[in-house]
Amino acid sequence: MLIILVGGTLDVAKNSRSYFEKNGYPKIQKYNYYAEDNNFFHYDEVINRTEEEVEQCDFKYNINGGRTGFYKSQIIDAVRGRCNALLTMSPDNLEFVREIKDMYKEYVMIVYLYIDKKSLETITRAWVKDEYQIEMRLKKGAELRKAYLNNAELFDKMVVFSADEEFNMDALYLQYDIILKEAEKIQKNANDRLYVELPYTGNQDYVFVSYSHKDSRRVIPYLSALQKAGYRIWYDEGIHKGSNWAIMLGERLQNCKSFLLFSSENSISSKNVENEINGAMKCDNITPITVRLDDKEFPFGYEMFLSKYQVIFDNSENPVADIQSALNPSTKVLLESEG
Repeated sequence: MLIILVGGTLDVAKNSRSYFEKNGYPKIQKYNYYAEDNNFFHYDEVINRTEEEVEQCDFKYNINGGRTGFYKSQIIDAVRGRCNALLTMSPDNLEFVREIKDMYKEYVMIVYLYIDKKSLETITRAWVKDEYQIEMRLKKGAELRKAYLNNAELFDKMVVFSADEEFNMDALYLQYDIILKEAEKIQKNANDRLYVELPYTGNQDYVFVSYSHKDSRRVIPYLSALQKAGYRIWYDEGIHKGSNWAIMLGERLQNCKSFLLFSSENSISSKNVENEINGAMKCDNITPITVRLDDKEFPFGYEMFLSKYQVIFDNSENPVADIQSALNPSTKVLLESEG
């Protein structure tokens, strides 16, 4: 489960991160770039990266006059139900938050940390001494509360922090406790339907899966069903940053026994899927199986190649069973119940 916490600031943000880390939600590492003339006050020490380093990240956004990013590989296990992670975000990047939610659905819980005007001023004046920055933060706080009201449907939960003289966090922690219990239930229910193990990387026969990441929510239930049935499958979530894509792709294609393609409007426009089909066309050992998620077709030359083999339609009576009957039997582990 990936929890995205929106709206924390100064020691409230730090204490919140500490709470989640102690409860099994390590924070996502971010890469930050700030120009030399940026004098924004940071409660925590910030390691300043180069602008080029930040731009190499998979996800990037602007914040406090700087640029921040992180790598997709850091959240993959969390949004596949294999572990937990915490991502802290500023409310002025809600479209970016929405993008992550749209991409990973159930495995993402978005929590808004509401701090009222008086409490925000109390917290800010305790740590920030520059009056200009204090006013800037208070103005930003008002804008962010308004942004929340205008995007309330995006958030799964809201917690409230109100400062007293001792900045007591206990009431906030109690709210976090409830959220974590609910997140655990949501993750379990999602795993029952959508859990996908890591891609197979062994030496036995396996299925190469080709699809557009834009179709992930439709493809993942298929992959989950095939893995539960004992099939060894490889899909590109197994590629780590820095790996040579062309070499790994070639090796995976050359050694697979079945090529399972999920055809759709998205995959037709995907350069990666195009490269994978081209690779499959050059491998004599591959038996392609096409699952059509919609009625869009690849260019005629590709369709000529794919039409020579089995085509399965997503809206058929039992497409998973059809896929299993078409896959090379050697790609399946012999389950005890079948022995």
